[in-house]
Amino acid sequence: MAQKGSDEPLFNFNLERTTEELQKMALDALFSSLPAPVQKRVRALKTLQDQHDELYKEYQKERLELENKWAAKYAPLYDKRKEVVSGDAQISESDISDKHRPKVEEVEEKDENETKSEKEEGIPNFWLTAMKNNFEVATLISGDRDEEALAYLTDIRAVNSPDNLLNFTLEFYFRPNPFFENEKLTKAYNLTEEGIDDISVDSCDGCTINWKSNHDLTVKKVKRKQKKKKGGQTRVIEVNEPTPTFFNFFKSLKIPEDEEMEEEMLEELEEQLLMEYEIGTIFQKKLITQGVLWYTGEAVPEDEGFDEDDLEDDEEGVEFDEEEDEEEEEAYYVPAGRGRGGRGGRGGRGGAPPQLARSPPSSAAKSPPSGGRGGAAPRGGRGAGAPNNNRGGRGRGASGAGGAPSSGTTLGGPPAENPECKQQ
Repeated sequence: MAQKGSDEPLFNFNLERTTEELQKMALDALFSSLPAPVQKRVRALKTLQDQHDELYKEYQKERLELENKWAAKYAPLYDKRKEVVSGDAQISESDISDKHRPKVEEVEEKDENETKSEKEEGIPNFWLTAMKNNFEVATLISGDRDEEALAYLTDIRAVNSPDNLLNFTLEFYFRPNPFFENEKLTKAYNLTEEGIDDISVDSCDGCTINWKSNHDLTVKKVKRKQKKKKGGQTRVIEVNEPTPTFFNFFKSLKIPEDEEMEEEMLEELEEQLLMEYEIGTIFQKKLITQGVLWYTGEAVPEDEGFDEDDLEDDEEGVEFDEEEDEEEEEAYYVPAGRGRGGRGGRGGRGGAPPQLARSPPSSAAKSPPSGGRGGAAPRGGRGAGAPNNNRGGRGRGASGAGGAPSSGTTLGGPPAENPECKQQ
């Protein structure tokens, strides 16, 4: 401490100290405040903690081996599912277990032409319907054009990293379509584990979509008036503006390593990375593993359906701002900048499974036969575009799947390129 009358600062605080140095200072201060016998016991506990952490590393290693082992066993089932959905596989009676055979009175005779048509067509809009029945993923789908493009989606896979339990890549396979040339689009997630159930999302690496002429869903053409510098004359020009679409999902996002960012911008970027990861885990752990249950609506949580209490509230005169609801229908990807979250739109009654009542389906979208449990209606959206509170600290989260961004969240930041699906 500086003496009275000197020019030295009262406290010599070095702002360049690392986190580890600050933690050590705090720990030293803690031990100095404890009686010697208590210090001894705390140090013994820290030794036990080190032993626990070493065992945890062994557990993670064995878990990685186990995950890879079972991923190889699941693969043939996913291959068969793709053939069934696309219509490439011919279904025989032996392919249907007794548990899922229809009752005798439900069986209808079909002529040969109808059977042939079913074989060729497969299950139309299988993945589109499954995605729309998941509330978080449905918020990413923006309008009929998105639905028309996603109708060509034939399969979704998650490929685990062979040497990192946390990292994985999503693969989306498409039939030839009028929108883009790619047969496969990918999104890779790169994470670092900083402690037990404490992860940091380093980057989400998308891929380049090779859009066909005049079919880029990430932009829209708008007319603008342009005034000449000389003469003051104006002319109308057509420009491309970014627009909400599911396919913004394939853009890359990472925190720059060699650039200084303001704290507020850094926090926002880390939040976006975490929400990106949470959407990825919904595909990885829910839609891919239970595709048919999301298609039929059976996997939709009960609390995502219509609540009779909500109906009573509406009848009592709760007013809704239609203009605000229309704004919140935008997908959560918009140009870089600060966006706002907001309350979600009103839910509706469950209808014929499994179409989601959130937005009207395109004419191309087809639902499976009605009957059974009604399709899920959406809940109100999450305010402020925030993910579930299953993360510890800024830009980090638990290793399990969490929530997802609601509409209004923005994407920004420098891109990180994944060459997996980039075509020349």
